Amino acid sequence: MPPSGSTYGWDVFEKERGVIPTGHFAFGNGGETTLSVPALAALATGVATMCYLPKRQIWIPFVVTAIMLPATQDVVLFGLHFPIPRIAVVCAWIILLIGGKPFERLRGNGFGVIDKLFIGWVVTGTIAYTLLYHALGALVYRLGFAVSALGGYFLLRQAICDRGSMLRLIRLLAVLALVIGVLMLFELRTGQNLLAFMGAAATDEVREGRIRAQGPFVHSIVAGTAGAILFPLFCGSIWVKSLRKYAVAGIVGSAAIIVASASSTPIGGCLGGIAALCLWPLRRHMRMIRWAIVASLVGLQLVMKGPVWALLLHFDATGSSSSWHRYMLVDECIRHFGDWWLIGTNQNASWGYDMWDRANWYVENAYTGGLSTLVCFVAMIVVAFKSIGIARRRCAGDNAAERLVWAMGAALVAATVCFIGIYLSDQSIIIWFALLALINAARKGALRGEAPRSSTATAEQKEACLVSG
Repeated sequence: MPPSGSTYGWDVFEKERGVIPTGHFAFGNGGETTLSVPALAALATGVATMCYLPKRQIWIPFVVTAIMLPATQDVVLFGLHFPIPRIAVVCAWIILLIGGKPFERLRGNGFGVIDKLFIGWVVTGTIAYTLLYHALGALVYRLGFAVSALGGYFLLRQAICDRGSMLRLIRLLAVLALVIGVLMLFELRTGQNLLAFMGAAATDEVREGRIRAQGPFVHSIVAGTAGAILFPLFCGSIWVKSLRKYAVAGIVGSAAIIVASASSTPIGGCLGGIAALCLWPLRRHMRMIRWAIVASLVGLQLVMKGPVWALLLHFDATGSSSSWHRYMLVDECIRHFGDWWLIGTNQNASWGYDMWDRANWYVENAYTGGLSTLVCFVAMIVVAFKSIGIARRRCAGDNAAERLVWAMGAALVAATVCFIGIYLSDQSIIIWFALLALINAARKGALRGEAPRSSTATAEQKEACLVSG
């Protein structure tokens, strides 16, 4: 998991018999700025580029800055912590709000169910977390996350509204994946992180004699998860002629990220994404397949000696995975439902060995936000899958667009599988936001060049969404 000093995610560390959120210390007790000179220069370059580019393209330097610069680089102002992704979010929105109308553009794109569930996920998590710890520091800590999450997600949502912006985002992610993949392969080969001068970890984790590279991310598993989510997306992008070269580069880069991370969670997610891609010939029979999966799980639960989630014990793609820990996280979460369902819990560390390490985003949502936050998170994923089906039907007759939408669904499958073994606690969450933004735009018919259906859309916005990539 990420080091306890990180402030961008929801990381926790064990102290005495409980778990103390790092946010209490980060926002309540001040701290020191850890921003290196090279990282500061790169951040300043990114912000300057945002100021120079047209407002509709601000998201490009934002994505580059937020993903490539280590999230552990942190500026402390009046006791408040601003990791680089958060600084990039705040700067981007300030630039958008000066002389612009980003909220009008967002309304024109259509405010959908995923957007509402996303807001519900952030708000319920903030309220529950604050009530759980009864501390001002907890509220400030969660408000910091809310700024990063809401700001980052809706920045991409208001920008990715047409075919052109969707394809540009995929091209950009492919280039970033290739760059990070090369850096991580070098790291795997030499044990040296070339981004250490920017503030990334200089030493790698070594497990069972194998180096686990992490690049600009806070941990190898999170890095690999980013690659696993992107890999099936690039595979499907090959069918779009204007994306073909970038798709090949993205496939190579994301595969390199997964291999260099040497972690089972990304491999499992990637295999899930590949399996979803292979279901393309059966795309018109997905209802039957979904019910078959449900029936299979119920059948396994009836015949297995243990619970069906005990299958996690048997997945080890690297020979050094903590499969037992992943199983126990789910098992203890279910067993202690009564302890966390209302506003979460801070007693999980006492439930068993290593239970303080919540390396599962579903469990993390349950423990930090209770049932309401977990329901919003799962519902957001369910609606995203439903949106994939709607988007594919809208692209009927356009084989390349249909396959690209299907690839987004495969990337979503990869993400949901990876979330069983990790939660996104650093800049990798930007990739999750980007995927949701792509799915939202596809659902609105952007790949077929359809204008937004909202009556509040202006003529200029409708015309912009007819632009072809």
